[in-house]
Amino acid sequence: DLIPPRPTGSATPLRVAMVVAGNDLRRKVRDRTALLIGIVTPLVMAGVIGLAFGGGFSFSATVAVVDEDGSALSTGIADGLVEGFGPDVPIRLVRAEDRSDARAQLAAGAVDAVIVVPEGFGSAVSSGGSTAAPPLVVLVDADKRIAGDVARSIADAVGARIDASTLAVAT
Repeated sequence: DLIPPRPTGSATPLRVAMVVAGNDLRRKVRDRTALLIGIVTPLVMAGVIGLAFGGGFSFSATVAVVDEDGSALSTGIADGLVEGFGPDVPIRLVRAEDRSDARAQLAAGAVDAVIVVPEGFGSAVSSGGSTAAPPLVVLVDADKRIAGDVARSIADAVGARIDASTLAVAT
């Protein structure tokens, strides 16, 4: 009793659905606002977005690493940073002789940011926490904020790993 009776004759459920869909489609084709909303507007929006982003977004950055400390620890950190990124990563780390050389490269646009391992870094870390290690210094070009954020993130990650290792040794 709860099951509705099956339609008789040529009015099958598929035929009814096709008639309703056809009727609705004919109404939409006659209505110009549906044409505007359904076809023209998406094409215009795609064009505007394509022009705004210039065909896509790509990012690459060159970050110079300066080792002012010269200790075994700071040399290992600088070497690890320079050699640690693979060729498929859009970030390239290179060595710079000193801070003034790195600043000159930054001003010339040869690098996008600079990470400096300051003097006394290795001895402060090796002291076992009795002396606070100076933080890694990050120099950035104000016009290249994303590269600066990436360099700060790398420096923060190195600092966090050093802090975790120092804490583990102290514990």
